[in-house]
Amino acid sequence: SKDITHWTRSMLFSPDGKILVCGTDEGIGIWNLHTGENKNKFYVDSPCTPALSPDGNTFASGVDEKTISLWDVHTGKHKKTLTGDLDQMSCLVFSLDGRILSGGSLDGTIRLWDIDTGKNKTLRGHVDWVSALAFSPDGKTLASGSDDTTIRFWDVDTGKNKMMLRVSDWHHSYALAFSPDGKTLASGDRSKNICLFDAHTGDQKKTFTGHTDQVSSLAFSPDGNILVSGSHDGSVLLWEIDP
Repeated sequence: SKDITHWTRSMLFSPDGKILVCGTDEGIGIWNLHTGENKNKFYVDSPCTPALSPDGNTFASGVDEKTISLWDVHTGKHKKTLTGDLDQMSCLVFSLDGRILSGGSLDGTIRLWDIDTGKNKTLRGHVDWVSALAFSPDGKTLASGSDDTTIRFWDVDTGKNKMMLRVSDWHHSYALAFSPDGKTLASGDRSKNICLFDAHTGDQKKTFTGHTDQVSSLAFSPDGNILVSGSHDGSVLLWEIDP
């Protein structure tokens, strides 16, 4: 899209596939995919990658090193504050049912918050800052990418590390996304490539090339046939996934 002049942080399809919510370094844009119209823009200054709830109604941002704030996207009103013993958050993501918010930190830890109760737990294993997070469609697995050149798969209920993938220094993840069937994990990295991994075995299935700068955001269409990617080069590309 030529209308996007700032690099994208995060993207989310609406459940009906008609709307794409795109987070950039200048705010949140809500796009009508049929007309290309930018329907709305919402700005919150956040030091970390923002997150939108799956229903598109709630926006999460890291306000400082102590709190995460939840905002109403439509009115801009503050809804709730989540607290914990935090280092600065580098990325945030909601589970697909909207009940859990996960945050990756510069100290390598990962937090899981229960939105209703505010309770949280910490996942430890990475030894450098966490650069990307993604929940599986069933909410049972959290994937994380880190500057320590690993991708880890976590059991959300127990907090245990289920699998670890080692990648090269130039292929560490800045964006992660599960396919709707949960079988594939897409990883976008600073080498400008997108890699598809088998989410159960960790085997690499395919690589897409085309961006001219690091890949910063990824999202699958609801039917899993299209992967959309955003990059620091200012472009948004759509990729057809072979059956």
